[in-house]
Amino acid sequence: MRKSKDYIEFEDIYNNETLNIFSDASMDPQNRRGCYGAVVVYKDTIIDQAFYTRENTTNNECEAFGLRLALYFALGYRYKFKNINIFSDSLININCIKSYQKYSAKPIYDKSNSIIDYQLYNDKTKSFIVNQAIINECIYGYIELCNDININFSLLYQPGHVYDNLKYTNRFCNKYVSNNNDTLIPTESYIVYISKYNEYVDNFTRNTLKEMAYRDRRNRVYYTCPIHFMPIGTPKEYYQKEMY
Repeated sequence: MRKSKDYIEFEDIYNNETLNIFSDASMDPQNRRGCYGAVVVYKDTIIDQAFYTRENTTNNECEAFGLRLALYFALGYRYKFKNINIFSDSLININCIKSYQKYSAKPIYDKSNSIIDYQLYNDKTKSFIVNQAIINECIYGYIELCNDININFSLLYQPGHVYDNLKYTNRFCNKYVSNNNDTLIPTESYIVYISKYNEYVDNFTRNTLKEMAYRDRRNRVYYTCPIHFMPIGTPKEYYQKEMY
């Protein structure tokens, strides 16, 4: 990503060589149902998107699935663009992915004291990584994209829910700079742009859950959508965006 001296400009992410991908998730806590998705944006054109639902889940798990989907899209489009940025408001999952080198593989034993598996372990917090099967997949995709010398890849945290609240610009900038370990300040046009598409994914996932809850109340039927990633270029009708 090209950067100016003191600011990250709108033009740094809005140009012919850059693809931006936004992921987010929403939860219906009453039904323990979540919806996550990712949208692929070239300038002001959405060129790809996918949304899925999960039953018996958590918000953090759905956010991780959303990031996995965004990384999947990035891997598919990396041969077409010089710069690819993924934006997410899930700071905990971004930190888990970026901090993979700090983890150790801790053996898991059965009752006979035989090793049956290894799991990622954070020695600093003395705890296992949550949702690590998904995080593992995200880490593999993240490493592959970072090691690709043909692209400039960034996985970035963005504060969410600010598109209609630009009076919080200073707070946004502080959180953006500190959590991305950056010293450059995003301009207002930059903030408006990335917030717009974060809001798009957030609204789509939230409205999907509202519609499903409404249908449940009417029909007393629960609907599920299996997670099934399609190759890039698959016709949109096969993406199962109609989840009910």
